[in-house]
Amino acid sequence: YNLRSVPIVGRERERDQLWQALREVSTTSQPRLLLLRGPTGCGKSRLAEWLCQLAHEVGAVSVLHAFFGSIASPGDGLAAMLSRHLQCSDLSRPQMLSRLEPMMRQIGMPDPDDWIALTEFLCPSDSAEAPGPVLRFASVSERYHLLHRFLSRLAEERTVVLALTVFLACL
Repeated sequence: YNLRSVPIVGRERERDQLWQALREVSTTSQPRLLLLRGPTGCGKSRLAEWLCQLAHEVGAVSVLHAFFGSIASPGDGLAAMLSRHLQCSDLSRPQMLSRLEPMMRQIGMPDPDDWIALTEFLCPSDSAEAPGPVLRFASVSERYHLLHRFLSRLAEERTVVLALTVFLACL
């Protein structure tokens, strides 16, 4: 079902500040962190959604959205975010590798080890019997270095917005 999003009433000052910050990032090519915080229900997520949607509609940015819940789910985290962005969520490892190769070549990452590493990041192999080539990360920092290099290359084409939504449950 295509439901319309809830319109934002007021919040012009906040929207202007967000849009100005995005314009500055686009013109200076310098990363920036925008933190929206406040009590539950005050509209933080809606403001972030507005910014991402409008910027994407005008072709200004690529939006990658990650969710982090107090109870982990398969759709949470950075790997799920990239998998959605690259449209490989439902692919097998060999299919994912085939899909990533031309995309990564296009953004200037022609090394097959990078494609294999990103495949491992998105879909970690459970055993040495996984189909296709397998790479093991020696540390968490290697995973984040790969993510940084990939996002940096992606950002050379157009501004990238990482929208990180954190849901905290207080019991």
